[in-house]
Amino acid sequence: MIDKPSLRQFRKLIKTDQYKDVVRIYYCYQIGSTFLSLGLLETSLISAMAMCSKIDVSKKFGQDAGSWNDIVKKHDTLKNSTIGSLIAIIERSAAENEKIGYLRYLKSKRDYFIHRLYHIGPWPGDLRDEEVVVLCRRLLYLDHIFRRGAQRVFPLFAELGLLKIIPLGEDGSLMMDVDAVSQHGSWVQELAIEATRQRAARLRQTEAKT
Repeated sequence: MIDKPSLRQFRKLIKTDQYKDVVRIYYCYQIGSTFLSLGLLETSLISAMAMCSKIDVSKKFGQDAGSWNDIVKKHDTLKNSTIGSLIAIIERSAAENEKIGYLRYLKSKRDYFIHRLYHIGPWPGDLRDEEVVVLCRRLLYLDHIFRRGAQRVFPLFAELGLLKIIPLGEDGSLMMDVDAVSQHGSWVQELAIEATRQRAARLRQTEAKT
């Protein structure tokens, strides 16, 4: 086990040339962290879309639209689509399109990170110390945007009239397709609520034992 350095040791480190290596290592870490946060955002968007019966895919997928009833094929089809295509599908399906501006904002930040940030050649060994610090801050900014976006996807879908969120107190909340009850009956919602409460109870019991 590696001992935690003291404050004096840490201050000594950052006053030496080794600090340059530490900053560059952190820069590489931040690139990876930002990329993972973007992946979480895209996964959240796809998962939310897969739950919605109101999402209209016929114009996008043509003859493959029939496979929308298969949850596995839903995910496979959506994962092969660009974020721009997904947002266009949501825009056609949502009741309040003005709220989609936030998704377009996320897309613009995603496009900058994927397509434009590295055009200037910001490779760790080629950058001056001050440039590395600036890029670390820029990446951290994007990292926060993508993580916050992933957390807001499901509440946003509820505001768009595509999902229904049912608060369950200490048991969390349940997210359902808005048309689930009308299509299948109230028993679907009751069953889902009971299953959610049981899972929350099991998690609390597991946490209590650890």
